[in-house]
Amino acid sequence: IEAADVIEVLRKQVCLLTGGRERGGGPLVVFPAAQIVQFHPRDVADTLSYFSVVPSEESLSKGFTVLIDNRENTWKHYLHTLLPLLQQCLGRSLYQVLIVPPERQSSTSFRQEKFDLPFEPKYVPVSKLVPFVAPSQLTSEFNGFLDYKHDIWLENRMAYEAFVRDAVAAGVRLEAEMRCTLERFHSAPATTPRELMAQHKYIHEAIFTIPDKVITEGRDLHARMQQQVEGAAAEARRPEPNYTLDQVRAMNDVKRRVEALEEQMDYSLRMLQQQGQRD
Repeated sequence: IEAADVIEVLRKQVCLLTGGRERGGGPLVVFPAAQIVQFHPRDVADTLSYFSVVPSEESLSKGFTVLIDNRENTWKHYLHTLLPLLQQCLGRSLYQVLIVPPERQSSTSFRQEKFDLPFEPKYVPVSKLVPFVAPSQLTSEFNGFLDYKHDIWLENRMAYEAFVRDAVAAGVRLEAEMRCTLERFHSAPATTPRELMAQHKYIHEAIFTIPDKVITEGRDLHARMQQQVEGAAAEARRPEPNYTLDQVRAMNDVKRRVEALEEQMDYSLRMLQQQGQRD
């Protein structure tokens, strides 16, 4: 599953994968306190299904922590549907559920709510979230300083997944083109300067143009993601950028795929040169 498959649902911001982690290292899913016009369980299910492919396997092994911001009572009438839905969608991947109660209502009165579930949600005021989640892993809505803008997150996920598709396709195409080209040059080797020039032009236009484009795309994406995090830190006057584990994972993957494609191009060029020397 990719962001493009559930783009309309992700735009609704029913819940967010901010990149934050709870104290044990598990991913944090936030249900914000936005006004809910209509609650669609399918939207939650599709969003959580996508969220399950974003963090690393190591993070996923710690289980999701779900943080429901109910300070405005916006989730009050949906908890009996939402909590079983979380269990159904996440199953063993659900570590804990934290519910921020209305500020004027005690957590004791909330505990009187009974849910037929294999887990007990914890009702935690914002002021007492720190034992569960460090401030560096919480957004400003919860008195934290984790930078998160949903439109930028979604744009980056779409760009990252498009790059991965392009990089895989470029690698496969380069390998196939190289095989065909070597066979063609072996069966009909160039014998004149004009033929050599034609071969050289074909190699760079037909074989290396797409990988070159994808490599540039990857470098630009990596630089843009880095600049966004560093820019947010500068705007907040923090000395160090606060990269989330999800951002680091995506940026490392982009870098790895760019380097792999560069190595594949270098190898292909050496093979063509060796073929030309033999001919």
